[in-house]
Amino acid sequence: MKIREIEPKSIAAELGLLSGDELVSINGRAITDTLDYRFQGAGNELAVLIRKPNAEEIVFDIEKGYDEDLGIIPEEDKIITCKNNCNFCFVRQNPRRLRRTLYIKDDDYRLSFLHGQFVTLTNLKQSDIDRIIEYRLSPLYVSVHTTNEKLRKEFLENEKAPALIPLMELFMSHGIVQHAQVVLGPDINDGAELEKTIADLASYYPMVPTLAVVPVGLTRFRSHLRPMRSVDSEYAVRMTDYIEARQKVFRSKWGTNFIYAADEWFILAGREVPQAYYYDGFPQLENGIGMIRQMTDDTEARFKLLYRTGPKRRYLVVTGRSAYSTLKDCAGRVMEWASHLEMEVLGLENRFFGPGVTVSGLLIGEDMLAGISEAGRNFDAILLPPNCVNLSGVFLDEMTPNELSEILGLPVVVGEPTLIDTLLQLESPKLKGKKPKLEFNFSA
Repeated sequence: MKIREIEPKSIAAELGLLSGDELVSINGRAITDTLDYRFQGAGNELAVLIRKPNAEEIVFDIEKGYDEDLGIIPEEDKIITCKNNCNFCFVRQNPRRLRRTLYIKDDDYRLSFLHGQFVTLTNLKQSDIDRIIEYRLSPLYVSVHTTNEKLRKEFLENEKAPALIPLMELFMSHGIVQHAQVVLGPDINDGAELEKTIADLASYYPMVPTLAVVPVGLTRFRSHLRPMRSVDSEYAVRMTDYIEARQKVFRSKWGTNFIYAADEWFILAGREVPQAYYYDGFPQLENGIGMIRQMTDDTEARFKLLYRTGPKRRYLVVTGRSAYSTLKDCAGRVMEWASHLEMEVLGLENRFFGPGVTVSGLLIGEDMLAGISEAGRNFDAILLPPNCVNLSGVFLDEMTPNELSEILGLPVVVGEPTLIDTLLQLESPKLKGKKPKLEFNFSA
């Protein structure tokens, strides 16, 4: 595993390790990626084999705290790619000229464990299965879609996809919890098929503790793919009603909803998202299950941390259509308290991917430029959603916030995880991240 950087004042820095060195093994165990490093690097006594760029090999005997990190930042792991050809896959619906990494189809069990990304488990070698069991990578996040194996192969467009349930059962037998999701395609894996999938997965509770139902997302770049029916408001009303009925059964049995509707269902149905207790601790938050509720509750809990008076500021807050109404309410709550702040919320239509794509994370720089230009320039700063850029600070179309700022002639700020965090950073930096003691009432 090649070393990219060394943390200052770390064990690795004290040993004189450098960028470009290779971490070969720890206690005789080969280190091939971040996962090996994290697991094998935990311990009190380590024999660390380092290979220098000139091929010299040095063994360092290290004594440290069990969970103390060596301070090695590795180069990025090579992504394990997807072998499926899902008709709804965003990579297959991408046009040209987007960020290069958007054309990589990942299906990497390591990212599932480390970051909660969903995987199909269709590309595992025996060595991968053994490794998941040895390291007990729990929880994993599994895209099930359907427990009808024949239909699943059709849905994934992969006739070689191995049977999923036996593999999930194998992992369960070794104590590995698996959160599940169904990306729902109307007239494909809904109806009786969805009922069967829910029943099958519920039979494994609590080793399968949650099941998310997410509407299929379709872009306008689908001319080369077979047709799929998109989800409309009428369908969303029926689906939210159906999920609510199933939840009542599970809550009476286990005290938990087990099955959860993605936020987008409520938006499409024209309904308010449920209260926090609905989400049972938000175990699938990164999958869009409860993000809107968390945004609303975070605003209500922390808006009084902002200074009530101060210099007049006018911000343009940019988001996608799905979060527009909620973010507008949050901004209104803030302005009631902090009279010196004026915020206009701009819910941009996704002109590039099409109006069916409503999340802020899929807004490209050009769409932002066009929408912001139409809104005018009478603002002190433009506040962008935090998920609109990658870790390198680049939009989907390779534009950067700095370039956007130069064109607009206005400061552009990529926001913090929540609106309150962003405003605290701008208005009250010493208070950023502070949270009051809260009392929650779950009696509903």
